Amino acid sequence: MYKVRYMVSTVGTSLLTNFARRVGLPINLNEKANFSKAEYSPEEIAALEDMKEKILQELLPADMAKVQEMSAELNGIFSYYNKWAGDMKNDMFFFLHTDTYQGELAATILQEYLKRRTIPNVQRVKIDNLKTTNSREFLEGIKNLIHWCSETFEDTTGVEVIFNLTGGFKSFHAYMNTIGMFYADKIVYVFESKQAELLEIPKLPVTFEKQVLEENIPAFLLLDNKYTIEEKKFKVHFPQELPEVFVYKVDGLISLSSWGSLFFAQNHKRYLEKKLYELPYLKYLDQFKKDFEKAEPVHRVALQKKLASVSAIILNEGVAGLQRDVGLKFTPLTGKETSDGKPIWHFRLDGGRRVTGEMRGNELYLRRFGEHEVNEDP
Repeated sequence: MYKVRYMVSTVGTSLLTNFARRVGLPINLNEKANFSKAEYSPEEIAALEDMKEKILQELLPADMAKVQEMSAELNGIFSYYNKWAGDMKNDMFFFLHTDTYQGELAATILQEYLKRRTIPNVQRVKIDNLKTTNSREFLEGIKNLIHWCSETFEDTTGVEVIFNLTGGFKSFHAYMNTIGMFYADKIVYVFESKQAELLEIPKLPVTFEKQVLEENIPAFLLLDNKYTIEEKKFKVHFPQELPEVFVYKVDGLISLSSWGSLFFAQNHKRYLEKKLYELPYLKYLDQFKKDFEKAEPVHRVALQKKLASVSAIILNEGVAGLQRDVGLKFTPLTGKETSDGKPIWHFRLDGGRRVTGEMRGNELYLRRFGEHEVNEDP
């Protein structure tokens, strides 16, 4: 028996474009569908913000038939609850939108509408890079979407996860249908016809062949981060070809494909929480290995994901690239040196944990891993 539902709705822009067409808004929304807010003029922003408020003013007092006619996303939500009942105030609603100003506006309207109907648990979720400017950026967005699903639905005990795909654009749906087979208990959709009923697609028993991952965990780990890697450099360390469906190659660079990211997201924790994996240009000293063994499984996973980023930076730029990376905060520890007088470096993980190490040539020798106090005894 489910205690709560997570209703995940893909958000399109028809709520905006239909209203704009009706009132004669002097902005071509279709031409600017992929624009960020910064790409609009102040006058256009003011007009769109005004339109957002007017749409809300029309939605809020409208009867249910009108609401479902105006918004595909709300049509899917209310069609589901009309069929299955349940208290919406206990459930969680996610509106997934593109990395665009129009996507943000549409999701904001939907969020505000539900909240003003005293439904408290509503979140807008912007998927970074998810836009249709070009295929490369779109696929990066899909990978970010998969990472969001992996984190959000890590533990869904007592939760029914529903993907509502009534709103949103077709290329988004194509991926959400497949992702839903792994993360959703059911996928729902309402066609545009006024007489259309709720269509439900149950979860299928889809799995990946895990042997490919078991044999190539360091390769998957290295490719599953924000740093795109030169394929030639990658091949030096991982000459074995990964299945084509799991990798994305363009302009001499290599990364995980959307399906590679999904495959890794579904399965990596059971491996990373048990074993410390070797990565290019990283060496693990004995005390570091002991620190890893003492760490909680969740911290072991987070550590190895960060180490993969460190390895990728060195692979692309050498150890000097570690200091240039703003997010890593790779700095020397004041007053701390190795026995032969070389500086000891450190970088941060989440939750106050630190990693210390020393550079030897083009390799990073890792010394300690743990809470902030490892800086005192690095």
